[in-house]
Amino acid sequence: MTRWVRAALLVLGFVILAGFVRSVDLAAIVLAVTGADAGRLALAVLLLIANVTVKAARWRIMAGMMSQRPLSLPAAETAILAGVAAASLTPGRGLELAKPLLLRASHGVPMASSTAAVVVERLLDGAALIVLFAVSLVAVPAGRGSAFYPVIAAIALFLTAGAALLLLPHRLTSIAMWVTDRLPLPAPMRFRVASVAERFAGGLAVWRQSGKLGLLLAASVAAAFLEILRLTAVFAALGLRVGLVDAMLAFCAANLLGAATFIPGGIGITELSLAGIITLVTAIGPAATVAAAVLLDRALSYYLIVALGALILVVASRRTPVSVHDRR
Repeated sequence: MTRWVRAALLVLGFVILAGFVRSVDLAAIVLAVTGADAGRLALAVLLLIANVTVKAARWRIMAGMMSQRPLSLPAAETAILAGVAAASLTPGRGLELAKPLLLRASHGVPMASSTAAVVVERLLDGAALIVLFAVSLVAVPAGRGSAFYPVIAAIALFLTAGAALLLLPHRLTSIAMWVTDRLPLPAPMRFRVASVAERFAGGLAVWRQSGKLGLLLAASVAAAFLEILRLTAVFAALGLRVGLVDAMLAFCAANLLGAATFIPGGIGITELSLAGIITLVTAIGPAATVAAAVLLDRALSYYLIVALGALILVVASRRTPVSVHDRR
């Protein structure tokens, strides 16, 4: 996907976000946020920190499988923040290279191995959302209506892609060779693409056979559940009572839709769908307060993290400039 397409999707996301904000009373949103309960907001921040810590612990486990040198928890937390910032520029929060680059700089892990680990990490995040979404469907009958068919389609797309990557990783090499053979590329470049694809596929195969996918999935589910608790805390801070299973359904559905649209970071579509689904399954209001809660939660859980991660990336790029040879 070219950078122009990524830029167009990013602009589309901000247009959707702006339209969402303009559709409600901005003054009422500001009033709701300024009147938020400080104690519950503090709880939301603690849950945010816990979520980052759990994800960092998961990345630390994954890094330990790629290097004999252990990765410290603070370094893993730094990598998580940087990864969110980098993923905000890729479609659907897809593949990002921040964590692989940081891990290569600190531990000498080859990019092919760590990039495969990032793909597995993304698959685990998606699988966690699907697990929790399925659980919420049992308790929330509204989630089985036709309004959620796009979410089902997103789940089917994710499961198909995930199964192909984990069950048939070495087919990637054949696909890469088939594509490069039909492009006017010099022989050395075709060889390099095939080599990278082969190492990447090998990395995916290692993860499939690692025996730790169950543990990593459990950590992913725990991290997603902490995000749902944070969402309920933010809504409670604005005086809105949202049940845990309702929040679970809305959070998982909104994030799956955000990923399926390929808009970087799910910007705009996540906010719009989260507010809409919460209103659909709970009938709470007013609309401006619901919008305020959604925007406040996204500001805490995404935009703040992106800002911190971007700062980390700037500092890291100055300390460890990456050459072309470092990308192997």
